[in-house]
Amino acid sequence: MTEKVKILFLAANPKTSTPLRLDEEIRQIHERIRAAEFRDSFELQSRWAVRPLDLLQAFNEVRPHVVHFSGHGTCNAELVLEDDAGTAKPVSVAALESLFGTMKDNTSALSCLTPATRKTRPARSARSSTVRSV
Repeated sequence: MTEKVKILFLAANPKTSTPLRLDEEIRQIHERIRAAEFRDSFELQSRWAVRPLDLLQAFNEVRPHVVHFSGHGTCNAELVLEDDAGTAKPVSVAALESLFGTMKDNTSALSCLTPATRKTRPARSARSSTVRSV
């Protein structure tokens, strides 16, 4: 049996930020996977109210092939996660690249959706240094 493609959905919506409909977004992802011909080839797991230290834990537990972050970002291309109090905690691109570097043999794509524009931002491939849209 072929290994399933593991998708890790990470969501963060700090209480100090504009509320987002992250639950609606994952519902839409579930619907699209269920409607796909090869739906049994995918495994979607989610983590909510993600803090910086939760990232490594989730990567180690799930060993994802694809990571999708839903939440806020900064103009410096940082992802906004949460701290222990639920307030905004930006994570730098360098920190994310380091994290993805530890998973380079398994994780192939990082997808970041910016809710304000509803556009997919370019994401770095964990297997190369090129930037690609996913």
